[in-house]
Amino acid sequence: MSLRHKQVLVTGSAGFIGKNLVNRLLADRVEVTAVDARGPCSTKAKHLRVDILEPSESLKESIAESDVIFHLAAYSSAHMFSEFEPGFTSNVQSLLRVLDCAARTGEKKRVVFPSSSTVYPGGASPSKEDSVGSIPTNWYAASKLTGELLCKHYSRYKELETVALRIFCGYGPEEQHKGIYASPPSLFIKNMIVGKPPDVWGNGLQERDLIYVDDIVDALILGATSPLENDTFNVGTGISISFLALVGEINRVAGMDIAPNFVQPRMAQYLQKTLADTSRAEKGLGFKPKTSLRDGLAKTIDSFRGTMPDHSSNELQSIVPSRM
Repeated sequence: MSLRHKQVLVTGSAGFIGKNLVNRLLADRVEVTAVDARGPCSTKAKHLRVDILEPSESLKESIAESDVIFHLAAYSSAHMFSEFEPGFTSNVQSLLRVLDCAARTGEKKRVVFPSSSTVYPGGASPSKEDSVGSIPTNWYAASKLTGELLCKHYSRYKELETVALRIFCGYGPEEQHKGIYASPPSLFIKNMIVGKPPDVWGNGLQERDLIYVDDIVDALILGATSPLENDTFNVGTGISISFLALVGEINRVAGMDIAPNFVQPRMAQYLQKTLADTSRAEKGLGFKPKTSLRDGLAKTIDSFRGTMPDHSSNELQSIVPSRM
């Protein structure tokens, strides 16, 4: 199936994944309405500058006109959730507004919701979709689990088609604006390409299943076009790498030799390891990541070398509008 003849709406279009998704859809000649409280992510997309948390007739109209909605607007990192507010409420209310507006049209629509690997407790075994812990480790994970439940409710009782994708540790170009809330690969690369040691939390033995943003976009589009609905899938590679090994790989790809700087973790309940069981996504969606870690790191390094914005003044302020 293709989205070429569909009307597609992307919230959070100026964010990391949102911008990459919009660029791919436009390249595939899909009609896109890009929704974000910040400036337009592309001159080729119709842009709607609204705050999803505020009443908006233009947003309602755009949702009514859409066949597929990618709801990417959210506080996008567990590190933003030092307390319940404002992240949890914002994440849940923005999704609820989108789902409710879509359901009220009375037309069949599909909503693709990016959940997170943080819903899993972490451990040595690959995480399967039915192995979520009963108590989320932080408010970010709680907001994502709540979002999944809302999607299931609207699928069952409001006749919306919903798909939730539990994205593992995504990285790649267009992540620079996230500042201190970027992924470990981006944080390490940002320092290392200017000769600074990367800050590694703890002893560096914690591991992450790293997935390049192009593969995440593939999964989102498959989630939008699959005949399956009211379902949840892992989006990862099935391969984990330690932070120490990641620093070594960045050194090899970039031709550097920079040792890490070990620091204390900024948050409690820090997951020691994430690792996706990808069999369900491969069977149900036909999803299989295509980008090797080395290729993904090379592309990310090139993107950071090309643009090195200064976010030192107020990194939190620069990232908060991505929820809109």
